[in-house]
Amino acid sequence: MAATLHDRIYVFGGFVFGRASARVFSLGVDEATWTEQSPMPAPCAAGGAAVIDDRVYLVGGLEYNGDWIRETWAYAAAERWVTRLPPAPTARDHLTVGTYRGRVCAAGGNGGESAFECFDPVRNEWTSLQPLRKPIIGGRAVEAANWFWVVGTDVHIFTLDHWHFGPRLNNSRGGHTLVAIDGTLYVIEGGMGPPYGRIEMLRPQP
Repeated sequence: MAATLHDRIYVFGGFVFGRASARVFSLGVDEATWTEQSPMPAPCAAGGAAVIDDRVYLVGGLEYNGDWIRETWAYAAAERWVTRLPPAPTARDHLTVGTYRGRVCAAGGNGGESAFECFDPVRNEWTSLQPLRKPIIGGRAVEAANWFWVVGTDVHIFTLDHWHFGPRLNNSRGGHTLVAIDGTLYVIEGGMGPPYGRIEMLRPQP
């Protein structure tokens, strides 16, 4: 689980020798070494992270003993954790998490392969929305062109209140990275076969 907050990259938890960790590290611009931050409230791996305003929101994942985590946590740059947030409706791991219209949205994952739910920090509540048209596990999400993109084997696009499919990738992916820069989507690494290391890009059309 990783996110960028105030020009720093934060990495949260993850698996260490097969067990979830609670450790948090960050790296700033022009820094050569990682800094360890305040740990998470509990070990967590295979969840998702997204940033709204000055907080990183962590959703889903697995505990140290392998059970699902339903709690929603938020991390502020002052190394302060907010834990009294409503739990996500669906407990799951390897889910896709991103932001969409000021909300933190979670799609798919083990335990909720087609579930789509969004957390509104202003209202402090989760809402269940139209499920994905096809299950997805281990996808990546980004907001671009006012749409919510979930990219895995298929490309899922959520527009206001419904899903449709976008153009498929040329290479099947798993464990890839998805970013949006100046309105263009980039899918990096994660190729399931040769040629490895390929980057694919797509500029959404209005």
